[in-house]
Amino acid sequence: MSEVTLFRRFGRKEALVREALALLPAPEFLAGLPGPESPLEEGLRALLSTYLGLLEEKRALLPKLLAELLRHPDLGAPPGLLAAKGRVVAFFRAKQEEGLLRPDEPPEELALAFLGPLFARFLLGEALGLALPLDPEAYVRGYLEGRYGPR
Repeated sequence: MSEVTLFRRFGRKEALVREALALLPAPEFLAGLPGPESPLEEGLRALLSTYLGLLEEKRALLPKLLAELLRHPDLGAPPGLLAAKGRVVAFFRAKQEEGLLRPDEPPEELALAFLGPLFARFLLGEALGLALPLDPEAYVRGYLEGRYGPR
C-alpha cells in the first residue's frame, strides 16, 4: 500500500497507529493466556508460548508501534492490551493467593519479572540483529527458582 493510499484512508499518522493498536492483540492471543485456575508451571508455559507467538507474529510491527507510542503517549494502551494485562495479572495474583509465588511483590511486578525479559530479548534481537537462544523450560525454571548457581 502506498503512502498516498494510507493518507487517504487514515488522514493522519496517529489515526493509522490508533487503528493498528486497536487490532492488538488478536482474540486467539487472549484465548492462549492462562486463567487464574491454571496450574502454576502450566500457566507460565502458556504465557511464555503465547507471548513468544505474538512477538514472532508481529515482529515487524511491534518496534514501530512502540516508537510511535513513545512519541504519542496520548494514544494510550488499546483495550485489547488492557484486557491481556488484566488476565495476566489475575493469573499471578491467584498464584500468590495459593501460596505458590512470593507475597511481598505486587502481582504486576511478578508479571513484569516474567514477561519483561522476553520483550527485552525480542527488542534487542530486532534492534541489534542478535539471535538470542531460548530454552522455554529453563526460562520457566529460572523464573521460579531464581538465578542462583549450585550451593
